[in-house]
Amino acid sequence: MGTALSFPTTARYKMRLAGGVAVRTRREALPPIDFGAPFCDALYEKRLPTQLLKEAIFEEWQIEVHTSTAEMMQRFPSAFGFDSLEPLDFSIIPADSKYAFMTPRYFKVRRGSETLLVVASAPGGDGARSCGALISRYLYKIARDIGRVSLVRHPDLENQLFEQIGLDARFVMPFDHVVLGFADEICQMIRGQVDCIFLSSFENAYFTSKRYRLSSGAVINFLEVRIDFTGSIGAKLCTKLAMLGAVNIIYCSRVHAVEAPHAVYAQVYSPSRYIYHNEEGVVRYVVNLPNPLHSCDLRSDSGWHFTTSVLPRISTIDGISHLSGVSSVDNETAVMAVAIEDASHEMGVHIGFCPIHFVCNSIDSVLNGTYFPLTDLKKQRYALRQATLLVQRLLASL
Repeated sequence: MGTALSFPTTARYKMRLAGGVAVRTRREALPPIDFGAPFCDALYEKRLPTQLLKEAIFEEWQIEVHTSTAEMMQRFPSAFGFDSLEPLDFSIIPADSKYAFMTPRYFKVRRGSETLLVVASAPGGDGARSCGALISRYLYKIARDIGRVSLVRHPDLENQLFEQIGLDARFVMPFDHVVLGFADEICQMIRGQVDCIFLSSFENAYFTSKRYRLSSGAVINFLEVRIDFTGSIGAKLCTKLAMLGAVNIIYCSRVHAVEAPHAVYAQVYSPSRYIYHNEEGVVRYVVNLPNPLHSCDLRSDSGWHFTTSVLPRISTIDGISHLSGVSSVDNETAVMAVAIEDASHEMGVHIGFCPIHFVCNSIDSVLNGTYFPLTDLKKQRYALRQATLLVQRLLASL
């Protein structure tokens, strides 16, 4: 998957056992953070437990961001070195929502004589680094506090994530064309519009699969994923789908537009070339990955797509220098493209990748520290309908 990230390690690996999974841990420094870069203050209130973080400063708690699911941490606290673990009442998404797995969870932890604030981020380095960077920026903003946040990696949990949460042949079968992202919404819009026969459905806490056979014989699989697959987790998800036999991955999501704000909720993109960028610069270009939509609709090709591991950091000169000719920006699509290209080469098969994005913000709003609201459900539904029309066009060609 290209060049691996390398950050200073401040502790040796430690190994414990959790439910048959070896939990190796290592503490890593967060990548350099541009504390002076603009950022939207409203996002702090939306994404962070601001009162809790103020308490952490007052009580002088250290803050650890772990690459583990909250469920694993709660089931096996001793495997993570914790004497006690108290869940704290904060989530971007309500705890009773089926999408609650998608957001970081916060815990007050006792480890010996020490009290910690622990964040269970999803088991992926990119998402955990992004979460840690956001917390660090907020602490610096309110108290000029630096160095309180650390990243704790669990490589085995990261590598075995999809085995742990049960993504297997019950959900995805060989030769499936898999729809990710707004899969459930697109499935609802398409039913009745496309000639198809229902084949199977399967569900657990993390995934729902609904499979239909088209009149051509092709099988479309609407796979709803209820975890956050930003960055490296998106790559692992695509690798797993390739191993299960998916022949095409269709990813419908929201992105930031590089164009003027008029594109918000009005423009749909389907890129054919990708740039994967992180704190070290450009890691990989992907230019030869087939997008099957473009075989039947050349006008839908939006060209270059840019993925960066921590979106606010594209305000750096290095990030901006690579945006020329780019139409859309997000945190995961190019990483997914890298994983699919690598899996195709390693398995000796051709796996298609068809991102279909609608615009939720312009990149100018990110760089200037202002965001368009994401709560206009009427406009979002209109944008989803436009994306769904492209999915229908693709299905008609299969």
